Amino acid sequence: GRHIRRDSGCFDLLPTNFDSSPDTGFMVKALAPAVRAVRSMKGSGAEEVENALGEIIRAAVPGMVSGGFHTPNHRWVLVAALSQALTLYPDLEGMHVVEQYLAETIDVNEDGEFIERSAGGYNAIINRSLRLAAEALNRPELLEPVRKNLDLSYHLLHADGTVVTSFSKRQDHGQRIVLIDMVDSYYHLARHDENGFYGAVADWLFSIAPGNVPWALQPFVDHPEWREDDLERETLPDQYAKIYPTARIWRVRRGETSATAGAGSPAPFSVRQGN
Repeated sequence: GRHIRRDSGCFDLLPTNFDSSPDTGFMVKALAPAVRAVRSMKGSGAEEVENALGEIIRAAVPGMVSGGFHTPNHRWVLVAALSQALTLYPDLEGMHVVEQYLAETIDVNEDGEFIERSAGGYNAIINRSLRLAAEALNRPELLEPVRKNLDLSYHLLHADGTVVTSFSKRQDHGQRIVLIDMVDSYYHLARHDENGFYGAVADWLFSIAPGNVPWALQPFVDHPEWREDDLERETLPDQYAKIYPTARIWRVRRGETSATAGAGSPAPFSVRQGN
């Protein structure tokens, strides 16, 4: 892909974003765990892989530092990309931008809802970005918004593992989505916190729709010790009523049946039974 790289070190997202800092951030965020992994290996071309991927990351940092972002989740994608890149290559400059973005505070409300309300899409990206940044920067406080959103997200799930998307401000609005994209964050927090509830959610979602494999593998790449799993799982509740006053959402589940009411949606009330 170097032949299509811009002079800034950034890449294009062809449908919409050119010389795009945040879209390059998505790429760097994904490459960094691979570089960390190959650094611990010997032989089999590991050094060549590190050099090839590392060159892309190093070249991208100046463009990400100066390029800004377009949407709220992009801020956290760039924080994750830059914090990982600068940890891998501490001779590069750019930590001041990470600090500036963090100083703006995280756009999550008391109920654990991020500002884009994207339960089926961008919430997973934000959770992943914050936990990667938390480890790279050694700032465990960045995991607290992730926990709040994981708690909320479970209670937005129907019995078939699909998630309420009627409140989303993004492309996932009204889509039928199994929340497989959040398995990596549920599992990471399960092991980090020794939390059997998060572990059970990760198991359940992955059993419904096994997929999103690169990110589902990432916790085990960065934490090889987690490949041995003796965490006791909790039983997931399927009978509950939850009110989220700040998010203005009410959720009730009774086994296969769940009901949703709330403000800010053209469908203020809905009921789901099974499929």
